Amino acid sequence: MFTDTKAISVIKFGGTSMQSTVTRQAVISVIKSHIKSGKKVIAVVSAEAGETDRLYSFAKAQYITTQAEIALIVATGEMKSASLLSAGLMNQHVTVSALQVWQIPFMVHENKHKPLAFSINKDFIYQQFESVDVCVIPGFQGVNAKGEITLLSRGGSDLTAVALADLLALEKCTLYKDVDGVFNKHPEKKDALLINTLSYDQMLQLARCGAGIVQEKAIQYAKDKRIEIGIANTFTGVTGSLISTHQSAFLSSGRSLVY
Repeated sequence: MFTDTKAISVIKFGGTSMQSTVTRQAVISVIKSHIKSGKKVIAVVSAEAGETDRLYSFAKAQYITTQAEIALIVATGEMKSASLLSAGLMNQHVTVSALQVWQIPFMVHENKHKPLAFSINKDFIYQQFESVDVCVIPGFQGVNAKGEITLLSRGGSDLTAVALADLLALEKCTLYKDVDGVFNKHPEKKDALLINTLSYDQMLQLARCGAGIVQEKAIQYAKDKRIEIGIANTFTGVTGSLISTHQSAFLSSGRSLVY
């Protein structure tokens, strides 16, 4: 059975990367580059940009109020993305398994007195890699102790990727976005500066200042488990930032953060 965890890449793609056939082609190119480097790939996917809001609105319009039923509806956004990406990969002769969280299972252990915890059946993943190069997994969701779909809050696909990296004993995961990395202010500002290396605490500070680059829960989980997070651009291939234990001298110098 495949068990070489060092040969696995956990990568995550955000909503703007998944929103159309054209953008998904860029995603496929990234995945192919990881395969070419000798990696098996776990691709965690978000819903298409705007889809989660649409699904929440749809559930509200149907007068659905129970959290379990809302989660079932909203989770279909990521499931759709996983199916579309898998189909695109298969059309380009990439071997792939489109998995649902209940198959793995990706379990979410919620306890108000303890930090959020996760578990998976690693052997199930390894068995998939006996015959395929890519496993596509919907982010933002898991299975709770009742066997119900549960959601991981907005931006939860980041947390899915970090948790999977931890559970598979990896040192790093990479989150593919529509920006080159982490900036000291909104990247659309002309004087925004790319920060190549920053610590978990510095990234948490940015998140609390309004930077929506990485989910705050995902950063905290990565800090607790010492999982490095790379931030890369789906469309340019640039991996501009690494979040780890190493501090940014730029941020440590007291430079302003504006978001």
